[in-house]
Amino acid sequence: MNATQLDVKATKVEGIQVLWSSLFPTIAPPSEFQIKTWLCHSNFTISLGLREAARAFSRLQSTESVVRYASKCMSTRSKVLQLMKQKETQHA
Repeated sequence: MNATQLDVKATKVEGIQVLWSSLFPTIAPPSEFQIKTWLCHSNFTISLGLREAARAFSRLQSTESVVRYASKCMSTRSKVLQLMKQKETQHA
């Protein structure tokens, strides 16, 4: 990975931390490692997962539960998009 790619990744991590802080001001953001694992998803999917977790925030008790819920939302959306893409390819 070159310096430019590292800069882009660092910028994305910072952006996710800012979004987290705006959605969950009373909960510390997850570790940088956790955020980097989310980078396998699109920016939109990450944002969607965090916003869905924010909607469910009243039921979630800790950073860990918010991270798990947001991760589940991201993974589910990515799987659905992948299945849709496969179906389009099969019918094309």
